[in-house]
Order: sequence, then C-alpha cells, then structure tokens
Amino acid sequence: MERNGTVGFLESVELFGDTMGEQHMNVGKPNGMIIIASDGDKTIRFVDGDDNTILDSLSTVLYSDKTLFNLLESALALAIVARLKSDDDDTD
Repeated sequence: MERNGTVGFLESVELFGDTMGEQHMNVGKPNGMIIIASDGDKTIRFVDGDDNTILDSLSTVLYSDKTLFNLLESALALAIVARLKSDDDDTD
C-alpha cells in the first residue's frame, strides 16, 4: 500500500483495528477487541467481537488494574452527569 504523506495517529489506530478485525475476528474463536484512542482533539472508539467476550475481558482487566478501574469509574460519573444535564436541557 502506497501513501502520500504521513499517517496520523487516529488513522493508524483505525487501520490497526480494521486489520486486526479482518485477520482475527470471526475465525471460530471468540476474540474481542476494544480500542479507545484520542489525539487531544478527537476521540475514536473501535469495538469488534462478541459482546460476552468483550464483557468478560473488560471486567477481567478492570478487576486486575485498579488505576484503569478508577479512571473508568470517573469517566462513567462524568458521562452520567453530562447525560443528565443534556436530558434536563431537553425538557426546557
């Protein structure tokens, strides 16, 4: 594959996710993948695989990584507050 110029960070993440998905998903094994990437201006997410596999993997990593658990807990709290404020604004 020939490209002009450089490939940006988020484009590289998307390319990686697509490539991994093509090569390793739906191959008879319950693979799962979650990627969250940000370049400071834009955030993307890439989710591929069976929901149960992803849920099991996510719960396992959160159980074993307290820092990631705390970050996700804080992110959920921020998202909940933002949603509540958004819902409240919609009723005006």
